[in-house]
Amino acid sequence: MPEWTQEEVHKILNEVARKSSVDPEFRKLCLTDPNAAIARVSETPLPENFRIRFVENEGANMTVVLPDLAIAEEELSDAELETVAGGAPTWGPLKGDVLSPSPMVEPAVVLKPPHA
Repeated sequence: MPEWTQEEVHKILNEVARKSSVDPEFRKLCLTDPNAAIARVSETPLPENFRIRFVENEGANMTVVLPDLAIAEEELSDAELETVAGGAPTWGPLKGDVLSPSPMVEPAVVLKPPHA
């Protein structure tokens, strides 16, 4: 299955934002069936077991997804220690250049309506 690059993610999400701002039916589809909405603007399917959710802009500035709980008793693996020592994040929507179904902190996409 093809994977999404960071460039594709931005392109697809911008198209979803653009289309949802002018097409009420597409906007409703985004809210009720996000995978179907993505399929309408992208030939590349979402990664397996990846869930995406769109929400109405109700004045919130940012949606924050909390990372999974870390169990304090567990020791870090050598790979995790290397990541921490190198300063790279251990979680996020993008690992390398492909989409990874992980927690993320991302500002909301805000589009200005076209001039009338």
